[in-house]
Amino acid sequence: MSDSKLSFDDQIKWLKHHKVDVENEVEAQNYLKYTSYFYKMISFVKVFNNEGQCIDSFDMLIDVSTLDMELRYCLLKVCLDIEHAIKTYLLRIITNDPDEDGYHIVQEVINRDENPEGFKRKLFSSVSHYDTNGNFIISEEYQRSYANPPIWIIIEISSLGKLRSFVEYLSHKRPNNKTLQQLRESFKYINRLRNSCAHNRVLFNKNALVSMNESVPHNIYSLLRSDNLTRCEIFTPLLLQISLALRIHKVMCSSKSYQHKIDDLNEWCTRMQRNRDLYKDNAISNLFKSICKSITIYSN
Repeated sequence: MSDSKLSFDDQIKWLKHHKVDVENEVEAQNYLKYTSYFYKMISFVKVFNNEGQCIDSFDMLIDVSTLDMELRYCLLKVCLDIEHAIKTYLLRIITNDPDEDGYHIVQEVINRDENPEGFKRKLFSSVSHYDTNGNFIISEEYQRSYANPPIWIIIEISSLGKLRSFVEYLSHKRPNNKTLQQLRESFKYINRLRNSCAHNRVLFNKNALVSMNESVPHNIYSLLRSDNLTRCEIFTPLLLQISLALRIHKVMCSSKSYQHKIDDLNEWCTRMQRNRDLYKDNAISNLFKSICKSITIYSN
């Protein structure tokens, strides 16, 4: 079929053409009209059915989509906790450093970037905009801080991804701080997971099945192998991201908060078993088993 817009009838035809059994077409159309939408649902078919005939019914497609959504909700809470903990941790380090006034670190990190002004504008992107003439306009509340911003302002207006340069800077300044070293090496993986969850991108995509081409830092690889993850699991991007997020959460967040998130994830594993009869021993069931294995490892 072409990439043109499809009617709801054509959407059902597309599914059938890709060997997804649709037992009740009226109910399936209503689901695609009011509960989820075709262009998200077919991403699962495209991914898993390239690995063999994995999704062979509309009921299974609904279940996979629902499990993906529920896992995203659970993991987003994990990532937001980590984001808050990192901000608190960075401010604690800087506050306790008698040689740091909170302004110097920001200027150092900005000046190290290959495009300092562009990087600075990115740091303020959540409180700024460009007008119709292309002028960079900062919200009035933050205009006074722009010339020489302190770290507490940067922390306030920044999402997780914008803090990476500050984590890297401090980790190099404090090479004996194991928490900072682990954060630095884990950061990009956790941030990818956070963005996927926050922006409602499906988790069960090719990153859930295909070994990644990029290398994993030796320290991260060793830590996860010691946690009893296999080499294959470590090199599967989704499993790597989930495992590192749980590991970092356990290190940086309160035990009470951690237990709440683990309880949510264990409930997801229980929910996953509800329709296990839909799945054979295929790529989907193997993925679900690996995710629950990671959750179990970090439950202890």
